[in-house]
Amino acid sequence: MATPESDNFLRLLEARRSVRKFSPRRVTPEEASVLERAFMLAPQAGGNRGLRCFPVTDESMIRAMAETGRLAYGERLAKIGDEEVRSRHAEYGEDFFWFFNAPFLLVAVVRRPPLYFQEIPDINANLVFGGHLSAAMAVHNALLAAQTLGLGGCCLGGPMLQAEEIGKLLGLDHREELSLLAAVGEPAERRKA
Repeated sequence: MATPESDNFLRLLEARRSVRKFSPRRVTPEEASVLERAFMLAPQAGGNRGLRCFPVTDESMIRAMAETGRLAYGERLAKIGDEEVRSRHAEYGEDFFWFFNAPFLLVAVVRRPPLYFQEIPDINANLVFGGHLSAAMAVHNALLAAQTLGLGGCCLGGPMLQAEEIGKLLGLDHREELSLLAAVGEPAERRKA
């Protein structure tokens, strides 16, 4: 049986959309706190396994992350011998680094699986350990919270092809890795009802 709460929740889900163009307004510290709290309230596989929310508000750091990722991706593309394959990847990859103009990034950082997870034959240790799945749920929570604040956002997986380079820029240690990014801000255009 539907309840007012379930109806409200479904309306929230229906209203959420990916936003890639933002107004110049910055995300306030209070809004950032709500986004971070929503992130951390998400279920985590096996309990808390080191999922960390890394908020980035500094414009120069956001631009540096996008540029670092773009350059690293370009270096990887240059190693592809087949021109058609390289061209397709280059075209696809153009969508990976648009976040340079986002006013707020929520970076999902996960702890790498311990060695004993990696020693089981024929399994994907990252999948079994669950850090990346937890990160996806956490980013989803944050994007829903953004919707309740009148903000919008978009989950980004493409930059994770350059996770090592971006992680170094952010100062992550060898036990951590980037999982996902979420760009958040006030939508540049409001959707018509």
